[in-house]
Formats: sequence, structure tokens, C-alpha cells
Amino acid sequence: KTLCLLCAALAWQNHAAAPAAPAAADDAAPPARARARIVYASRTHSQLQQVVRELRRTVHRPRICVLGSREQMCIHADVRGLRGGAQQNGACQALVAAQGCCYHQKLKVLKQREGTVAHPDADVAEGERKLPDIEDFVAIAQQRELCPFYYARELQHSAEVLFVPYNYLIDPNARRALNIDLASDVLIFDEAHNIEKARPPSAR
Repeated sequence: KTLCLLCAALAWQNHAAAPAAPAAADDAAPPARARARIVYASRTHSQLQQVVRELRRTVHRPRICVLGSREQMCIHADVRGLRGGAQQNGACQALVAAQGCCYHQKLKVLKQREGTVAHPDADVAEGERKLPDIEDFVAIAQQRELCPFYYARELQHSAEVLFVPYNYLIDPNARRALNIDLASDVLIFDEAHNIEKARPPSAR
């Protein structure tokens, strides 16, 4: 059922993005339709990883992005050595504020130079895309000496499908922190009966 939902949404997305047939000379041109991003949410990152692996078995090869926490994505030795998300978040934010993280600084310079951070599949033919999961994104960023955590936050804007845990969507503070704008997105909640357990305390 997971792939049924996702593949149906991807088929619709492809149809919406297809160019319209040329209009007759005396007909008004139809308005262009924007290609809406699909945001796929599940309870855990391991479930999202499984969804990405299942997607690889289909014919669909969209540009994807997986958002994760610093616990899963940070490669800075001093931050990775800390225990607990709160400590890692605090240490990361302090390093970034002091311009003390070489990985974040390199990403910042890249964005300033290029104006944007290109998706790794931007210049890859659709049929040849590998559909990287969260571990792949970390490896890609590490190879380029970029911060995987902030790298993924940049890539979400050019992704056609964004994979996130529930709380990244239902917690307003998390949405703001991750710059997630859902105004024109198509949302899919997998195993939606689990959302109640993931709701932030203020929303219960």
C-alpha cells in the first residue's frame, strides 16, 4: 500500500508537469501548472529508508531528499562524540554561530558562489538516478566535505519528493527551523494512525 500511494502521487506529479499540447492559433494559451512537491512522512527514519528502497524497485526516479537530525547526519567529530540530541544541537549551533565548523562554512561558501546548492541528481538523466537514502546523502556530503545536515535542508527546495518523519511536519517549530513550506505541497502520511503519538505536547 505504501508504493500504491507513492506511485500514484508520482504518476499524478509527472502528468501535471507534462507540457500541454500546442493550442490552436486562435485559442488562448492554457495557464502553466507548477509541479507540486510530494512530502512523504512516516514515523521513523528506518521506515523512510525502507520506503526509499522500495521506490528503487519501481520505474519512478524523482529527485528526492531525506531530512534527518544531527544525530543521524552530523559528521563533525566534536559534535558526533556527544550523547543526546539536545547536546548535539547545542554544540552544532554554537559552532555554526562561531563559524567554527569547516563543513558548514564550505557549504555556505558554495551557496554564496553558486547562488544555490545543486541537487546531486540535477544533471543526471532521470532513468539513471540512484535515489539516495539518508545514509547516501551523508556519504555524498562527506565526500564533498559539506555538512550533511544543512546540505539536506538546502536540497529540499529542489527535490520532487521530500521524505521526513512526522514531527518535522506537525511541529510548527520544527517546520520553521527546517524552512519547510507546505503551501503548495502534496502531503502523504504513512501509517497515519500513529500521528497522534508524534504530536508535540502543545498540540495535544
